[in-house]
Amino acid sequence: MNSDTALNGSAENGTVRIVLQDLVYYYPHTIHSQQSPGSKPALNHVSFTIYDGEYVAILGANGSGKSTLLKCINGLCVPDAGQVTLFKDGTALDPARPADLYLIRQVIGILLQNPDDQIVGTVVEEDAAYGPENQGLSEEAVRCRVAKALADTNLTALRTRPPQFLSGGERQRLALAGVLAMETPVLALDEAASMLDEGSRHALMDLLDRLWQNGRTILHITHNLEEASRAQRCIVLHKGRLVFNGSPQDLFVHPDLEQWGFRINSALATVRYLVKRFPGFKPLTLSAEQVAESLASFIIHIDEQPVPAAPVHTDIAPAKAAMTPPIHAGMSPAKAASVWHLQAAQTVPTVVAPASASPSPAVQTASQPAVPPSPAASLAAPPSPAVQCESLSHTYLAGTAFAATGLESITFSLPAGTRLALIGPSGSGKSTLLRHLNGILLPTGGQVAVFGQNTLDATVDLRTLRQRAVLAVQNPESAQFETYVADEVSYGPRNAGITGKELVQRVRQAMEMVGLPYNEYRDRLTKELSGGEKRRLALAGILALDGALVLLDEPSAALDGEGQERVIELINLLASQGRTVISSTHSMEEACAHDLVGVLQQGRLIALGTPEEIFTYRWDPSWNLRQPWTVRFSRALEQKLGQPGLFPAETALSAPGLASVLDRIVLSQLQSSPLGPNSQPAETVQPAATSQVKTLQKETVQAEALPSVKLPVAPLQTVKVQPAAPSQTPRPLQLPRRRRKTTGIEFFRNVNLGQFIDTPSRLRELGAGYKLAATVIILFAVILVPSSVFALAVLGALLVAGKVLGGVGPKHLLRGLIPAAPYILFMVLVQVLFPWPGDTSQSLWHWAFINLSLQKLSHSALLVSRLAALMALLALFSAVTPMVESIKAGARLLAPLERFGIPVQDLILIFGIALRFVPLLVEEAERIVIGQLSRGGGYQGRNKLRSGFALVVPLFLRALERAEVLATAMELRLFSVRSRHGVGM
Repeated sequence: MNSDTALNGSAENGTVRIVLQDLVYYYPHTIHSQQSPGSKPALNHVSFTIYDGEYVAILGANGSGKSTLLKCINGLCVPDAGQVTLFKDGTALDPARPADLYLIRQVIGILLQNPDDQIVGTVVEEDAAYGPENQGLSEEAVRCRVAKALADTNLTALRTRPPQFLSGGERQRLALAGVLAMETPVLALDEAASMLDEGSRHALMDLLDRLWQNGRTILHITHNLEEASRAQRCIVLHKGRLVFNGSPQDLFVHPDLEQWGFRINSALATVRYLVKRFPGFKPLTLSAEQVAESLASFIIHIDEQPVPAAPVHTDIAPAKAAMTPPIHAGMSPAKAASVWHLQAAQTVPTVVAPASASPSPAVQTASQPAVPPSPAASLAAPPSPAVQCESLSHTYLAGTAFAATGLESITFSLPAGTRLALIGPSGSGKSTLLRHLNGILLPTGGQVAVFGQNTLDATVDLRTLRQRAVLAVQNPESAQFETYVADEVSYGPRNAGITGKELVQRVRQAMEMVGLPYNEYRDRLTKELSGGEKRRLALAGILALDGALVLLDEPSAALDGEGQERVIELINLLASQGRTVISSTHSMEEACAHDLVGVLQQGRLIALGTPEEIFTYRWDPSWNLRQPWTVRFSRALEQKLGQPGLFPAETALSAPGLASVLDRIVLSQLQSSPLGPNSQPAETVQPAATSQVKTLQKETVQAEALPSVKLPVAPLQTVKVQPAAPSQTPRPLQLPRRRRKTTGIEFFRNVNLGQFIDTPSRLRELGAGYKLAATVIILFAVILVPSSVFALAVLGALLVAGKVLGGVGPKHLLRGLIPAAPYILFMVLVQVLFPWPGDTSQSLWHWAFINLSLQKLSHSALLVSRLAALMALLALFSAVTPMVESIKAGARLLAPLERFGIPVQDLILIFGIALRFVPLLVEEAERIVIGQLSRGGGYQGRNKLRSGFALVVPLFLRALERAEVLATAMELRLFSVRSRHGVGM
């Protein structure tokens, strides 16, 4: 392990920026005394130094103390012992001193692990501007910083979109944009790429490289060794202790990596193999392209290098047509291409052959030639599909200014027992598709059936369906609402009526499967779990339901190597039990462990096939994704050596496959001359049309060929996608006679308070002060004038003004009535049921103690018309006035009241926080309901009232937590300083 002194010269300059000295931290819920028996500190005597301009990666398993370390550096946690010191222009600052926090947060910008914990604005550009505004910059400077930050994070096109309508990856980019806009000299990121797609992750890493080259100090917390390889130095924490402090190259070959919780993935396994197979070869990074470039140079001069004797495999398939789709004998290339090309939008559904224990013409294992089935085989009766989608489409908030396409014309069917991975950029529709398969969302076009049950059919019991098609949501932190871990896991089985010993057994088994020992975790508080443990808890919650269809939304995001490995093992275990598994993922290596891979782009399913097909034959760079590490390495090496087709597709998907081909290269080089760009391959490549492709046997790579190197096991079986013959096509879904219109989740999307619509209009250009004054006058007029006719007239005028002067349609202005409808109905019933004092008006209807009089009817009409007018008024004001402008205008209008001792600034502050908090609260309620619905909770029928109360308690608790989180997020972007110095809001 290298010392900081030894690494001093590796930084751009030797100025000390951060020093940690013997740091110890205990979380408040644990025992605070170091001498107390059983106490486990989150940080245990950690010491190191960060120099100005240095790029440092901080790694470790979930719960190792990485996030806690970052919070101690930034002042969010105060250490129990030891000290943290930051330096700003030579001045020493201590995060434990509240007086230093302002200067510290000007030095270091921090991106928290959960992006939702850091978003404070009501629209994207407003959130990015929050920090620069608090820094007291001019409006022009703020605009420039925001534009640059949004461009760097590829959010310019979404600048006016509310955060609650962004995908998980888009939110993570937004949180990053808010930190980048502050332009602090130190940038600290906590798992910044955990929810990003491969294209966005690669762009983020390039951005960090540029920032570091421009003089920024980078602290990057990550589980990804390829990301860490870009850093100058790696620091590893294990159970709160610092166990490694040295170069990335030394870390890759360290013998204790697995003990520290790292997973030996394909990239690391390949590099370790290369280091052992080619003495003297030591790559400086884990970048696939750079490793390939270094290896190519090494191989070309291999006769000059000492190569140890090693077994050379004689049963390796020749390198033939690696990038050419397999072609059946006698089939023309044009026809073969049409066979292997799948269009998701075709009118006839595509049937996918399931995994099977015995080979068949429709199912090829990796040891069989990958050829299409014969016409006779295509006449076989297809298995009944677990999932069937026909022209499935979904538009969020259709007909409003925030209408967005979630899915568009998706058609496919999937037999039971198949593993399908969904990949695609953030916002491509992966989560939306999974929620349709669980019945959380309903199609706005087309249909979807799960186990033959059409989700649009009003006679289908969605609660029962959801207990068969179980969904682990993308953000488990918000969807977990029970106090204790065991209660959270048991929620689904309890909804299914399971009790007693069977319930305990299911909970115990599910927790053990995901690595949460029952006896250790059953009584733990859910809110005290780490981010990775909460994701494991979410998996346990759906596994306890024992569903036949398991839907996993980003199951391995933010998990360490051990957790990622466990997820893949879990998927394989479920498949071996005959269950259908559909998971969305940004990990291409994880996708390779599935039978099939589906590619989503802008809501469309544009490709569906086996991993070999998707990642080699049919790969399209326009997808804005990245191929698996092994494929990128093999293709880059082929290019550098001038030998296309060197790695057949089957070998390019795994480290064992790569090793087998590389061993053959070594043998070829030792028997002949160095392999260079102008040399010929060992075997002549025959035209694909006249030969069948030989595939790599799974038993090819023997243990003795790779001494002391653990390689990932490739999937036992893969399947091939075949377009369905007419007789194989599943029966078209029939439109149900009674069509279901809602599932209850639409309620939350219709809350429009605070939603700004940035479209040019006369009202948008009008000064915020004038609009605020007019809004206040109209509001008091509607409240004070006791006439429903007047309220309706105001409502009509607002709808016309919104459409003509503001470009906002009536549908958007009145959308807020939908979530308020139950409460309005309740108030109307109160008006009707209880007598009014002095009511002498004519009785219109009488039954038992209920007397509907003309006065009661008039009061009810006045109530409804007033509420409708007020909601439309506030919705119109929000739609044409950014929140920041509203708050500034309010402060100016109320400023004269300060002469009378009224705390105007405090009132404006409370108002601003309330406006920011409303969307957060609505979103929390939506996530809790989704978490309950996805595990068989009910918000329909007789249980609707009881389920409503089941929402209130967890929502109240989450509101308290989010209030604290919002306050922290605002502090991290200098909010307290802004209010202290009176900077305008």
